[in-house]
Amino acid sequence: MNLAYIHDHKYYRCNGKVYSAGTMSSAVFSRFFGVADKVTVFSHLIDVDDVGAINSMTEIDDPRVSFSSLNDFGTCIKLKDRIFLKKRVLKKIEGCDGVVARVPGTLTSRYCRYLLRNTTLLVGLEVVGCTFDALWYHGSLKAKLAAIPSYFLMRNVVRQAQAVVYVTEGFLQTRYPTAGKSVNASNVVLDSTKGDKAQADDRWSKVKYRFGIVGSWDVAYKGHDVLFKSLSQLPKDKFQLDIVGLGDANRIHAMISVNGLTDNVTVVGRLKPGAEMMTWYESLDLLVHPSRTEGLPRSVIEAMSRGCPVLASSVGGIPELLPQCRLHSPGDHKALEAQLLEFLENPKSFNDDVIRNIVRSKDYLSPVLEERRLVFWQNFFKGNRCSA
Repeated sequence: MNLAYIHDHKYYRCNGKVYSAGTMSSAVFSRFFGVADKVTVFSHLIDVDDVGAINSMTEIDDPRVSFSSLNDFGTCIKLKDRIFLKKRVLKKIEGCDGVVARVPGTLTSRYCRYLLRNTTLLVGLEVVGCTFDALWYHGSLKAKLAAIPSYFLMRNVVRQAQAVVYVTEGFLQTRYPTAGKSVNASNVVLDSTKGDKAQADDRWSKVKYRFGIVGSWDVAYKGHDVLFKSLSQLPKDKFQLDIVGLGDANRIHAMISVNGLTDNVTVVGRLKPGAEMMTWYESLDLLVHPSRTEGLPRSVIEAMSRGCPVLASSVGGIPELLPQCRLHSPGDHKALEAQLLEFLENPKSFNDDVIRNIVRSKDYLSPVLEERRLVFWQNFFKGNRCSA
């Protein structure tokens, strides 16, 4: 079976090899090989000549995974371009035996809407976030204006899809209900949990504690500004913050400087998914995730699996992971400041978080989720052959 996988993700092609700067690695596609023999990824392909630019990226090296570029489709807002787009999409997925698309993503949603309305192809979805929140809190006027139409587009597509995998247990199911079959399974790739930190007697008696935050700082919805405002009011000799992610270096350093945190913040940049990220989580005393929008954040689950306490906003599926006492309303830097101060003044009060987070994260171990996904997709595609 040849499965088409559609997603508004950017991949980078250098010397004939394809790389991902995010978490869309070979492991994401390997979950389909219990159903398909081959996966053709329809996404954005960007050609790069500078080998150094891909050093921190992850190569997609599975021979069963191939790529087809959607770059020439653009946003296709003109009627004649939309008609052309429909013809090109059908042509490009010709020979595929099924479709799985990852949303949100405006372009992906448009493809799916057409396929659902005009073909007999089986279309399944992975719903990993809320398009309205992502656009509304993006930080630009253009994105905010697109939030409402994008919300209704995605809501319509999810409702019509024959099969949907949600990453949350309830939040996304309520906001984007489907008339088709559904199951919940996080998109996190978690091979194991670790409880070693629970045994460290000196963990709560440090002079300075190490905080961490993960996420792109090119968008406003990751909440870096909220964390910086909170930290600016705390004793500067008590903490150090690591920032992991990608974005405009000038922008993030300006935000750090404005809040008087130059000596307290280290911009780590991108770390590779897997061992490199896990080692970093284990070095932290606390992960902070003050996002304004989320599906079910991978970084929170990964940190929990390493026995790391977490403070986060109450958006999306995060309340499914953490107790109320570790949550704050999105954008409420005063509440987050109080929580951080509590940690600095009484870190031992977070001792129970170590074991609790490890235990909760076990629900997201890869073998558990992979089996759930595999059975779901096998039941969906079994005995069917797509045709236009």
